[in-house]
Amino acid sequence: MQARVRTALLIVGLMLLCGVGPAAAIVGGYLVPAGQFPFAARILITDGSSHSQCSGSVVRPDVVMTAAHCVVNASTGRLLSPRDFVVDTTGPDVSVGDAYAHTVGQVLRYPKFSVTTRRGDIAFLQLTSASGAHAVRLAGAADASWAYLPGRAIWAAGFGMLSASAAETPSQPLYAVKLAVLNRTTCTTDDARGLPYIPSAMFCGALPSLKQGICYGDSGGPVVEPSPSGTLMEVGLTSYVSTSTGSCTPPSYFVRLIAFAPWISTQIAHLQLTSACPTLRVHYRQGIALIAYYRRLLGDRLSTSVQRRMRTALSRATTRTAWDLAALRAHACG
Repeated sequence: MQARVRTALLIVGLMLLCGVGPAAAIVGGYLVPAGQFPFAARILITDGSSHSQCSGSVVRPDVVMTAAHCVVNASTGRLLSPRDFVVDTTGPDVSVGDAYAHTVGQVLRYPKFSVTTRRGDIAFLQLTSASGAHAVRLAGAADASWAYLPGRAIWAAGFGMLSASAAETPSQPLYAVKLAVLNRTTCTTDDARGLPYIPSAMFCGALPSLKQGICYGDSGGPVVEPSPSGTLMEVGLTSYVSTSTGSCTPPSYFVRLIAFAPWISTQIAHLQLTSACPTLRVHYRQGIALIAYYRRLLGDRLSTSVQRRMRTALSRATTRTAWDLAALRAHACG
């Protein structure tokens, strides 16, 4: 269900950050101007008595991509229920104006995701209502020639606290930080968490001598990079930080989306097929065919009583088809 959510939901969202689990944060970044990353999503999570928050990105009107470790129980690896999530897709600042909250109908994660290695840290949430948000363009195999090159600028975005300090107040708006892609040797050397760095599935970023980066857990938040043509594309999503002390020490580690492009495309297609759009399209096409049928009948020589019944049926079919068309547009089915 899609609903307008004002200050009350925002307060609840901030309270959820006090629980155990992933919580979004950007350290040393900047407040995102309205409209810069309109695909960013805030994900509120309830797992039993534990409450947490992650970030994500709208990749289709009713599909949000996030990190796999955001959709599982950290202790058991159990996949969380769709009932455990609320997704806000409001654009850059949920504290301004109306927000839209969505319940979740389906949760998918990369089947070989490992909590201990973080390889394949990708998941999808299928919303029960279309967000209407601008969907981000995802990098694919054809973008391998330019994405992730050492030194290229990337931007990581997320909601939450602005430092690892427990005294910090969780931030309400969306923050982002500009980083540079690091070479594989640096990523391997600087990993302080004990998680194995897998170059084929990951990449990392930081700025020299600066403490800027992501923090607990901008998890699932979009990492974007401009293509050679200038198109902003999501090339990764936030996975973890290089720290074993509870701080948010750079570099920041991300999922290399291109490495999982075939699986990502397949899952998005599956979620689209199981959404409301295909059913609505069928109903709409059936309605159009029925209207044409009744109009053909009315062109024949019919008795007055039959014509009256045909006109009534045509009116009803026209009304139902108009409703179906409105629903298609509301769900952004295209």
